[in-house]
Parts: sequence; structure tokens; C-alpha cells
Amino acid sequence: MKLLEFWEEISLMPDAVRQLEKLEITEGEYEKLRELFLRDVNLFYEAVKKREDFRLVFLYCFSKMACEVYDRYCEQGISRRVYRDTFYDLTLWCENCYKAYGEYGIAQYDWFCRHLDMSLFRLGRLEFERIPSLWEIQTDGISVHKGDPVISVHIPQGEKLELDACLDSFRQAEQFWKEKQVYLCHSWLLYPGLKEIMKPESNILQLQTLFHIVAVDFEGREAEERIFGELETDPRNYAEDTSLQRAARNTQKNWLTQQITFFGIQNFPKKKSYLQPVFLTIWKKKDFVSQKESQGFRPHLLQSGEQENRYLDFWQSMTLFRVLARSRSARISR
Repeated sequence: MKLLEFWEEISLMPDAVRQLEKLEITEGEYEKLRELFLRDVNLFYEAVKKREDFRLVFLYCFSKMACEVYDRYCEQGISRRVYRDTFYDLTLWCENCYKAYGEYGIAQYDWFCRHLDMSLFRLGRLEFERIPSLWEIQTDGISVHKGDPVISVHIPQGEKLELDACLDSFRQAEQFWKEKQVYLCHSWLLYPGLKEIMKPESNILQLQTLFHIVAVDFEGREAEERIFGELETDPRNYAEDTSLQRAARNTQKNWLTQQITFFGIQNFPKKKSYLQPVFLTIWKKKDFVSQKESQGFRPHLLQSGEQENRYLDFWQSMTLFRVLARSRSARISR
């Protein structure tokens, strides 16, 4: 596939295409960067970041490599629609880059190795990434061992998160992998406390019904970034332009103020930033279980009935332990 055809395929913004066409990079320079990517992706990142226009160069390189990956899609019988939907992520993140920096390109450059090594595919509304398990899980008669292949479920931006569309994505995933898989999701969208600030019929709460919570990550700030579009050191500076923003800021529990971490716990030891838990979950479909440890992810593992004093005060008023009670047999270890 040629570059112009690819950019048209993923509906890249015309202004971005025009800038890419004017980009000063020779074929030889690209080949050297491509070789670095294949040999050591971190060296590739560092080499590109030395350029003043590095975000645009990332977009160019990923586009070129995506064109090369198309032949592998064809060889493996993967449809052009899946190829287009998967690499449409470049368009989404290019839009985010423009909003954040006023320039076209890719700022989240460490995300796209998954697409290029064909471990991640978008199937309908959701993305599915095959990774080796970093956990041991025993629950409901199902065993997952370290190193076993599992599927990490990602939720791309840009469309309504309708329950039927998500269920259809799981059906597509079953057909795509052609065998039973272990599914996981690591996302702020699964936080049980969202029930307090969202209507029961909301798409996010409907999505939560597909999962069981088995662990909590207190290290990320994804909720803040997704809800408010940026990260602030003082949460009182966040906007209140949408109903979700207003609800997150003005809920009676004042999650963004008074030393309560965002969508999290009160008086978290030695934490200065405003954080939110992200949940490791089990997809509730029969014979499926899900779990994940992402890079740098060190969650507090929750077992049935566990109530540690340092987490207790805030969480007792939430729904977490009621959710865990539905899966009393779950046991997780590293």
C-alpha cells in the first residue's frame, strides 16, 4: 500500500497529509530509523525525538511501516476493514496531538509498536491486544498461569460506548482468535464509584456489567486525563464544562479536593498527585477470565473479604466490596 492511499484509508486530516508531504526526510533516513525500530524500539524513539519536528516524524514513520504491514494482513487473511480500523488509531492520536500541542503528529509514540507487530487489532468498537500473562489467577475453576496468552481489551475514543457494540466486538474477537481466550480490561471506566455520578442507563455503567473486578491500580491518572483532557497539579483548576466534569468535581464526597485522591482513597500514603484506581477485571462470559499487569502497573490485589485499614475508610462507603462479594472464590497471586 502507498502512503497517500494509506492516509486516505485511515481518513487522516487533509492538513496533516499536506504537512507530511512537505516533511524533509529522505528514504535513507527513514530506512535507518526503521532498522532501529526493528532492532531496539527505545533507540528508535530517542533517535526520532532528537528532531525538532519529532511528532510529525513519528506519524510519518508509523504510516510507512503500516503500509508495509498491509502485506502481512493480506497473507494472513485479515480483512482490509480490520486493517483500516486498527490503524485509524493513528488518526485519533494525531487529533489528540493537535489539540495538545497545536501540531500534527503523534505524541503517544510508544503505543503503536502493538499495531505494527500485529499483536493489537480493532474489532468493531473495541481493541484487543494479545500479551503474555504476568499473573497467576485461580477463580471459578479457571486457571491462568504466568506466560499464558491473554487478551487485553482497550477502549478507543471517538464513538459511543454502546453495550451491543461491545458485545459484538467480543463476538468478533472469538471468531478472530478461533479459540477460547482470556480477556482483561485495565481502565478507569470500570470504577464502581462511577455509579454515584452517572445515570444507571449510561453506556459506561452498562459496560461495567460485563466485568468482575479483581484488582485495583492506584498509580495512574487516566480518569483525570480522559475526563478533563489534561492533567492539573491542583484539581480545583479543572473545567466544569460537561456533566461528567461537574459531577466528578461537585459530588458530595469531593473526590477532587480535601485530600481525597481522584476516584480513589483518602490519605493515600506518600502520594502527592491526584490519582484514581484502575481495575483489573474478569469478563463475565462463561469460561472466560481476564487479568493484566501493564508496564509499571503495581496494583493492590484484592481478595474476597479483604479490608486493609489504610484503604478502609473511603472504600467502605463505595461499592467495591459489594462487587467483590459476587466473586468470593477469586484468588490472585504474582
